[in-house]
Amino acid sequence: MKVPFALSAAPSVVLGLPAKLCKNVYPERHEADPERPWVLLEAPGTKTWEIMDANIRGVWQTDGHAGGKVLIAAGDTIELFDPATDALATALTGTIAGTDSGDLAFTENEGFGLFNGQLYVSDGTAIAAVADADFAALLAFAGVSSFSSVTTIGQRGIFSFGSQFGFTEVSDLDNTTALSYYTPESSPDAIVAVKTLGEYVYVFGTKTIEPWTLTGDSSDPLAVQSGMIQQIGCACREGIVEADNSLFFVDNTFNVRRLAAGTSQVVSPPWLAEELKSYGSENLFAMTYTSRGHIFVGFWTLSGCHFYDVLASSQAGEPIWHTRSASSSLTWHVQHMVMIGPAQNSRVFGGALFNRFVELGDDYLCDVEDDPDEDPVHISREFSAALTAAPDRTAITSLFLEGAKGIGTPTGQGENPQVEMCFSKDNGQTWSAWEARPLGAQGAYSTESAWRRLGRVGRQGIIFWFRKTDPVRGAYTGVRVNE
Repeated sequence: MKVPFALSAAPSVVLGLPAKLCKNVYPERHEADPERPWVLLEAPGTKTWEIMDANIRGVWQTDGHAGGKVLIAAGDTIELFDPATDALATALTGTIAGTDSGDLAFTENEGFGLFNGQLYVSDGTAIAAVADADFAALLAFAGVSSFSSVTTIGQRGIFSFGSQFGFTEVSDLDNTTALSYYTPESSPDAIVAVKTLGEYVYVFGTKTIEPWTLTGDSSDPLAVQSGMIQQIGCACREGIVEADNSLFFVDNTFNVRRLAAGTSQVVSPPWLAEELKSYGSENLFAMTYTSRGHIFVGFWTLSGCHFYDVLASSQAGEPIWHTRSASSSLTWHVQHMVMIGPAQNSRVFGGALFNRFVELGDDYLCDVEDDPDEDPVHISREFSAALTAAPDRTAITSLFLEGAKGIGTPTGQGENPQVEMCFSKDNGQTWSAWEARPLGAQGAYSTESAWRRLGRVGRQGIIFWFRKTDPVRGAYTGVRVNE
């Protein structure tokens, strides 16, 4: 009898109902085996390349700026990491203010930054606050003291402040006028962020989303697309991320949505909205990366990190989410992320907690791997399967976990990798003790991960909870009972 995996994570809705586990693993269609249509693969680990002197406030990269190096906002400095040498290069000269999360966008020749509510311009070797007095004049006119976001389009900088947004001159980000601004037309709501996607600048407000596009008129360069305005608000700037030729964002009710023309579909379950809301917009960071054709869109909170899987969701016909966390923490250690290079050999770098600059990769089997100050943090891979349709008092005589076997390492931890299982017969209210079974030493491909004589189940069925912490790369294709 086959027992289906939980393909998506979900906590218990109320006491007495079960949760679904999909932690540090994600599903993929298993085209090679129609009898086992899904395989659970393990999410990548991380390698620590650098430990910065201060908290990381953001990471960015574009090929035309700073020689294609990764820009790391750490404390009051923009450090540069060179992927060609996997080492820090000379930092940008100049300093940035504050300790908040930053924002950075690029034109062909310049970077346009926002730190501590101030605008900055970079030429790839230095960074400095804007000097044109008209920027301050725009703030004074709006009655606000700081800017809230930046983006670029048509070689211009776009910046928001209060309920207005302004624009710079073409190819000169430190040049604006006291009249170079717009007020969104649909609603007088405050602007949360401006973001560019293709030929549009999307103005995200607390109540509306307005798309604006270039007009070709140098003195009046943008025009609103009235027929595309949406009556949906946005929770925060850091909750917006570009992925899969779209913008994913957290709305003003803390649902995750995918932006589309005329409407924005909710892609998150209700429980996630409650979790994002409980920790507030100031503790929310959106990120994205791709792996094996999957496009992952993640949302970091203090209590967990949740990833939407665009590919698996399209294959399953429903939203698929998995969770990421470090073994010793409720949440994951990566908060900021940037992907660089062509698709066939791209690399993913991130800014992590405790000042770490890290790289994600399937070859990394631990978190904070190669950190000179800490032992590797072994990643706990956890997933569940539920048998709910068995007749009352069915005896569970055997349980088999199918998947990759003989995956042990030559020496050290992982030489004889184990997977553990516990079970619940009351919808997850109480659990049995953990019992370990082998996944097979290196080359032991016929190893069975089997448990026997698990007793009888009642009408509530039985839930199996599996976990693995050994640093070996596993994959899981099915659960069978009584065979």
